[in-house]
Amino acid sequence: MTDIPLDTMVRTAAPARRDIGLKARYAAERRFRIYGALAISVGLAFLAIMLITIVSKGYTAFWQTTVSLPINFDEKVIDPSNKRATDPEVLIKANYPKLADRALMAKLGIDPSNKPMALKLKGFLSEGARVQLRDIVVADPSVIGTTRNVDILVAANLDSAFKGQIDLNVEEARRKVSDQQVAWMNQLKADGTMAEHFNKGLFSYGASSRPETSGMGVAIIGSFYMMVIVLLLALPIGVAASIYLEEFAKKNRFTDLIEVNINNLAAVPSIVFGLLGLAVFINFLGMPRSAAFVGGLVLTLMTLPTIIIATR
Repeated sequence: MTDIPLDTMVRTAAPARRDIGLKARYAAERRFRIYGALAISVGLAFLAIMLITIVSKGYTAFWQTTVSLPINFDEKVIDPSNKRATDPEVLIKANYPKLADRALMAKLGIDPSNKPMALKLKGFLSEGARVQLRDIVVADPSVIGTTRNVDILVAANLDSAFKGQIDLNVEEARRKVSDQQVAWMNQLKADGTMAEHFNKGLFSYGASSRPETSGMGVAIIGSFYMMVIVLLLALPIGVAASIYLEEFAKKNRFTDLIEVNINNLAAVPSIVFGLLGLAVFINFLGMPRSAAFVGGLVLTLMTLPTIIIATR
């Protein structure tokens, strides 16, 4: 047999080993890309499910159920002693729910002397009816003694039932609205008195324990004020600090310590800044709770490190 030189065997074996290694590396890279694509796809799928769930369950908040009732602003109920000229508080403390209940009973044909039916009617209208009617009278006291149509909010349970969010086919004991309330709801719906309208209060009402009278108005205004405070404080201070550190500050241990702490503060979770604001601004300095100024100061401290780093 012919002997094959050793160097020839090495030269022929080395490319084969390299080809096998490259193929394995390329295969691993393809698998890694597939795994990455699958992970991204799963994440996007869960995000889509979450967004679809939020929209499908929350879009009804933009609509609100009301009952259009002819409200008789009876002076005997609002100001029986005729003291509103000297005591404006009378208009605020009046029994406005009584006016709404009277109008609703008249609309449904219920005798006010029928106490059992009157008790069943309690909870049909929202407790926010008091505020609705009070605001009308306070804004224009001349309505006293007149009758005007007012869209009164219904209670949250009736609102949900009207929107189809409560299954009315289950037995009465297992749902939050009674059969009598459902019958009244259908009666008012049939004559067009009860209907859905765009929920303007969602953007004007504040926080409330009653779902039908809660909204984002206070949160929107507070967020706007906080952003203004942050822009007025964090932006100029952050830009000025970054320019000073970059252009004028001497390089020594002290400035190095400042830079390290700025980088560390940028990585601190926001909850820590919130606790700092609670401890310092509210508990120690005695600033008011739920104030936009306090929130703006906390956000200023939280965003300053990021602004300084980004500006540099």
